[in-house]
Amino acid sequence: MREKIVDIVVWAVTQIQQNSFDKEQYLLLEEKGFTPKEMSIAFSWLSNKLNTKTPNELALAISSPLRSIRFFTEEEMYFFTAEAYNTIIKLMAVGIIRSYHIDMLIEKAEAIGLCQITNDIVRQFVAHYMFDVPLPEENFIRLNLCGNESIN
Repeated sequence: MREKIVDIVVWAVTQIQQNSFDKEQYLLLEEKGFTPKEMSIAFSWLSNKLNTKTPNELALAISSPLRSIRFFTEEEMYFFTAEAYNTIIKLMAVGIIRSYHIDMLIEKAEAIGLCQITNDIVRQFVAHYMFDVPLPEENFIRLNLCGNESIN
């Protein structure tokens, strides 16, 4: 469910940046299959981050999006599935993540021995680092082995 909420947040940030956030656009979310609960949670996350007086990553990303391009090395490309790579490009285009977030994601994947970063992992990363949502504990157990290790 967190992954779908991040999708709604990305959509909402895009609408805010384009100044085209209205009720008709909002109704399109229901047509895309998002539930009212998911939409409520997503807008609650956004509201909490944008209305706080303390500086945060999301407010910075929306107020001053970077116009730089991040190039991926072949080694970095190996870490991402095609779907995850497309999500990262979209998140960077909107300004939700920056180059250093990608570096953090790759370093974390290397540290836990992750073979490839999937789209769901990218979305969980965004939920965790941008909205302070705790990472599900089962992911650390499930994602810890690549399949070529031996357990003694």
